[in-house]
Amino acid sequence: MNELIDIHTAELTIALEKQRNKMKEYDAQKVEELLHKLESPLKFYDENENKIYPNHKTYKTEQIKILVYNETDLSRLKQLLCGTIKEYKLEVDIDITTEE
Repeated sequence: MNELIDIHTAELTIALEKQRNKMKEYDAQKVEELLHKLESPLKFYDENENKIYPNHKTYKTEQIKILVYNETDLSRLKQLLCGTIKEYKLEVDIDITTEE
């Protein structure tokens, strides 16, 4: 999960550098604030849960894990793990030739 966040953070940094002059200043500042928070080593306090995280990145990682868990269809996951779901192959016949 951390690697995925690192990759997206790097992509966001590159995109900001390349597209900053095409962005509204407000939007660019918000992206910079997010990047700064994700890179900050300072502890993060979640007021809603009354919990302290080592940093903002760890907090966001935990939030994503919770979101993924909450959105997971547990009955389908059980079926996948038990091997009771069969694989289906979809065959599609597409003509990709173009007429001139």
